[in-house]
Amino acid sequence: MTLKIVLGSTSETKREAVEDALRKAGLKAEIICVDAASGVNPQPIGKEESLKGALNRALAARAHDPTAYALGIESGLIELVDEGHEPRWYDRAVIVMIAPDGTTCDAISEHVRVPSDFVNESRECGFQVTVGQLIAERHGCNHYDPHSFLTGGERSRQTLITEVLALVFLAELPRPGKHVVHIGSVKRFLPIREVAPGIKVALFNLLGDWELA
Repeated sequence: MTLKIVLGSTSETKREAVEDALRKAGLKAEIICVDAASGVNPQPIGKEESLKGALNRALAARAHDPTAYALGIESGLIELVDEGHEPRWYDRAVIVMIAPDGTTCDAISEHVRVPSDFVNESRECGFQVTVGQLIAERHGCNHYDPHSFLTGGERSRQTLITEVLALVFLAELPRPGKHVVHIGSVKRFLPIREVAPGIKVALFNLLGDWELA
């Protein structure tokens, strides 16, 4: 059976991140992109709003094809306050994936620091204008990828999304020749072996797996 992923976005950056992550995880899948509304501000603030946006996108992707893995990606800003310092703002992506059986997982990418004046300017617009758009207006960079500009070309938005997606895919997506089992909150991929002509079984081994035991 072909592995299918429905991405709740038509963004080329997000699609390419999914493709790159699959390659990093050593997996192949059919990728379908659907236009999905986040249901949150264009510039999400805080983990809760970003998570809500990613979940809304994943739910729209699941509605398109319940037999596929539904994927939602939403970037947003988080405020961190260091002791004795001014608040600092960071941009990161939140990932939500819903499996065909309905189980859901989420993950957060690495952060890129964003100058506070751009966040304040976005706030004045009711967060209807993104920080990326404001940075692009002032510096002429790609409004969808201010990360490359802010890091001097070291980290792009696509790179950050790819890295966290690869980890999610390695942990959650089935692999060829493996059988997936769920025991409580634990998931394991069991190798399938032919034990007699025409008879194959999944090998279940508790030895050394303290979490599963």
